[in-house]
This record gives sequence, structure tokens and C-alpha cells, in this order.
Amino acid sequence: MIKPRHLAALLFAATLAPAFAHGTLETASPKNGATLSTPPSEIRLKFNEPLEPMFTSLKLFGPSGQEVPTAEKAHVEDGKTVVLRLPTLAPGGYKAQWMSVGRDGHHLHGELSFTVK
Repeated sequence: MIKPRHLAALLFAATLAPAFAHGTLETASPKNGATLSTPPSEIRLKFNEPLEPMFTSLKLFGPSGQEVPTAEKAHVEDGKTVVLRLPTLAPGGYKAQWMSVGRDGHHLHGELSFTVK
């Protein structure tokens, strides 16, 4: 049998869990490690929490390791999705690197890679 004070402690702990959760990447298009027969027209990263647009970036590096120039910088849509529109990509391996700050102030960063045939 659970004592009332233990139950109260468990309920309190359960309410703290969301407060300590940080933003994470939910989905990416293209997916990490994908091999594509058609070059993507954009990279789209969806997070589980809102992002600070002023502190969000997404860059793509091509087969030579150089940054791929794009017509515009990445932007945040719907508060949680980062989008980078791409020029037509040549065949080869690509690496996308992203960084942002969640509304909770937590820094987010990561990378994904894909190959265009």
C-alpha cells in the first residue's frame, strides 16, 4: 500500500519531468543516412518544442566539404520546423548541420547526412 506522503512525492516528481525536458529533433527530411535518386529541394527539420528563430541556423556542406550556397537562409515555420530551400544538388555526399535555442534557453545542435545518386 502506498502511503499518502509517498503518493504526494510521486505526483510532484511527475509534474517536474516536463519542466526538465529539452527540445529534440522529431523528424528530418531527408532522413539521416538516406540515399536519394532525386536531389531534395529543401531540408526540413521538425522539433518537439518551439525554437527561437533569431538563434536558429541550418547549413549544408557538399561533397568537397564546402558550404553549399543557398538563395536564402534557413527559416523557422510554425515555430517548430526549420526549413532550408536548396539549389539543385549534384551527385555526392552532403552533411547538414543545425543549431538553435529552444524557448527554454536550451541549446540544440546536430547534423545529418545524405547522398544524392
